Amino acid sequence: MQKFFRYIILYVDTIYDRYIKEFIHKKPMKTKLGFIGTGNMAKAILSIAKQKGCKNIVAFDTNAENLKSVNAYAKTASDNQSVINYAKYIFVCVKPNQAASVFANLDIPEDKVLISVMAGVSIDKLSTLSKAKKIVRVMPNLHASVGMSFNAYNFIGITDKERGELFDVINLFGLPRAIDEKHMDAITGLVGSSPAFIYKFAIGLIGAAKLEGVPPECAIMATLGVLGGASMHLAAELNEILPKKNYEEALAKIDNIIKSICSEGGTTIEGVNYLTAHHFETVVQNATISSITKSKDMSSAFKVEGGASITTTAPTTTEPAKDAVANPTAPVATDLVGSAPVTKSAKDEKDSKKEKKDKKKK
Repeated sequence: MQKFFRYIILYVDTIYDRYIKEFIHKKPMKTKLGFIGTGNMAKAILSIAKQKGCKNIVAFDTNAENLKSVNAYAKTASDNQSVINYAKYIFVCVKPNQAASVFANLDIPEDKVLISVMAGVSIDKLSTLSKAKKIVRVMPNLHASVGMSFNAYNFIGITDKERGELFDVINLFGLPRAIDEKHMDAITGLVGSSPAFIYKFAIGLIGAAKLEGVPPECAIMATLGVLGGASMHLAAELNEILPKKNYEEALAKIDNIIKSICSEGGTTIEGVNYLTAHHFETVVQNATISSITKSKDMSSAFKVEGGASITTTAPTTTEPAKDAVANPTAPVATDLVGSAPVTKSAKDEKDSKKEKKDKKKK
């Protein structure tokens, strides 16, 4: 009987934690939010804000179609100044080259907080253009639409009370993390651009399944499961390392996880050896560095003169370590974690022997 009641209590606690607790304690945000520009990033943030119960939201966009597309998430303002007048926290979601024209005729009171998601536009430049006293720069990504963006941000002029409010606002669409502004270009590549890299990886997995005749639904669900599960498993494994803020331990931990999955002569090591032989980690690093370099170029090209923004032609960037992929002797990313040299897979060995026999015959 006691065991039975323990099961009942456990069941009730589970139901409470999963369904009731969040509903009872969830307080819809009363803070007034505004959006200048309603492009993709604005829509991503607006959609999750609406899901989380935010009702005090207004938006404006000079593009009528864009503005119409967010009718379900926000009230429509008549112009940008109306957004400023209504909201306490104003998201600026326009392209950098539109910044000067957007701020040109705006009167921004000292108590208003501008939150810019524009890539390559520093707080100093935003201050010159907008004349605002309270400015936040944040770099979210498309995962904001499901509340899963990593939101690195920095600010000026924010009071202690506003810091708590600001955290709650940014927390609507992902994990807030205050950082030094000098790291924002790196964050732009690491966070803003990298989701596309992950999706390219997903295309590869689904493509392999297609070649093998796996039903589409099964292939897609399997890929989603792998990517989602990998994220959760890695988070659990690295949780104890996070407070130490140590690159070496984190990389070594990930490398050990990979090794634990690989059995000698098994299927996983076959694929891992192929990736390593083709410098997979270096390719990913170089793709990220290319995005970071582009962000730095954009920052340099964005100049403010006499209160107006001028975007000059950004220098053409060269892919870093481009030869690493073509040159087998170039250092590869796995050197960072001290991985053992790549061993030839059974297929590679077989192909190598075949080539030698063919040469002898000739």
